[in-house]
Amino acid sequence: MSEPTSSGRAAVTSTAITVLLAALLMIATTEEAVVQPQPDATTPPTAQHAPPLRLETVRLPPPPALPPTARPTPASPPFEITEAPKPRVQSAPKVEIPEPEPGPVPESVPKAKAVTVAATTVDGREGRILLRQMEVGSGPSVEIAWPDKAFDRDTLHQKFSSCYGMVIAILSNDGQLYRASDPSGIPWDLNPDRYSGFVREASGQQVTAEARILATIRQQHGLGQGTAVRLFPRNVDALMLGGLHRLIGTFLNDGGTVQARYRLNGEIVTITDITVNGVAKLGSVQVPARC
Repeated sequence: MSEPTSSGRAAVTSTAITVLLAALLMIATTEEAVVQPQPDATTPPTAQHAPPLRLETVRLPPPPALPPTARPTPASPPFEITEAPKPRVQSAPKVEIPEPEPGPVPESVPKAKAVTVAATTVDGREGRILLRQMEVGSGPSVEIAWPDKAFDRDTLHQKFSSCYGMVIAILSNDGQLYRASDPSGIPWDLNPDRYSGFVREASGQQVTAEARILATIRQQHGLGQGTAVRLFPRNVDALMLGGLHRLIGTFLNDGGTVQARYRLNGEIVTITDITVNGVAKLGSVQVPARC
């Protein structure tokens, strides 16, 4: 095959350029027809215009189905403030407590019985110890009152004088004792082994027979002043103190105050209504007589 000449190649190149220009012209005409707006309906058509465009309906595919959305919950209405109900107080149920079954009836505590102590010679020995303590200023303080009634006082005075050896005397201011049986102006020479140094003052309500004896002593010994006293034999006072010691206990050895009252029961003198430091003591003491 022979190669084309240069004139032939020029002719081919010219033809190709002509075809390319024609193609470009067609493309420009087409774009102008698409871009140019259509004339208004009121505008009269021109003698030359581009051919009308054919519009085709383009159907688009349906949109993809969306997932169902949750329906919004309707907003709750605004709350209202209401008064809280008052608490109801319910009464506690009644509980029936069963009555306890009757148990054994406790035995009643027997009341303390009054004890009567009949003083004996054994009590007398203990009484002598207390008597010596009292004579030296120690031991208990003992006060025994006479009866309230005048008849009882006179009867007791007679019993003490005849059966218990009681002596009525006057204690002068200088400490001397005077009796009605002593010579005028001569004091009594007391025997301490026979008579007790537990001297009682004859104070309080008057005893008829005793008042006569005291008047005789004052007149006989010329005593304008002095204290009326009663004295007992030593063994009688020992029996009284010993009986009180057995009834009251060893308290008498430690001192204290004993108050009581004489009472005549038949032929026997009894010490009753006993209190120790103001506390009553049940019981009594009987002092045996010598006649």
